[in-house]
Amino acid sequence: MSEAKEAAGIACGSSPLLSSDIAVGHCVIVNHVEKPCGKLVAVIVAIEGDKIRSKYLNADPILTQYNNRGVVSRRETVTPCGSFGVDVIIDDSGTYWCQPVGPSHAKYEDGDTRPWQDYSCVYQYLSRPDVLAVAKSACK
Repeated sequence: MSEAKEAAGIACGSSPLLSSDIAVGHCVIVNHVEKPCGKLVAVIVAIEGDKIRSKYLNADPILTQYNNRGVVSRRETVTPCGSFGVDVIIDDSGTYWCQPVGPSHAKYEDGDTRPWQDYSCVYQYLSRPDVLAVAKSACK
């Protein structure tokens, strides 16, 4: 078992996923214009054809309005956190953080590398229990 899984019991990410590998419970950044950072990690809660419905993992009240119905994105605009070279790690208290584990393989539409933007330090966030339950179901 990896050190992260021993410490936290869960880790999502670490290996880049192809768009076709996206599944309910995966940790993602939902579109090409959002800052790829821990605050905006979303969890896929449903896949409806080419549409991905996700909810933000972060319990920040400012994100609640988006979580009421979920954020709907086209499949090609959803990027797994692992593609950015980070693991999303969640501890037993529901606190999560994004641990850099390698270089970003995510790309902007023009082909340039899309970097993770929390590298200056590792921030910790409180997760939403309902969204956390979906993430945990996929990371076992």
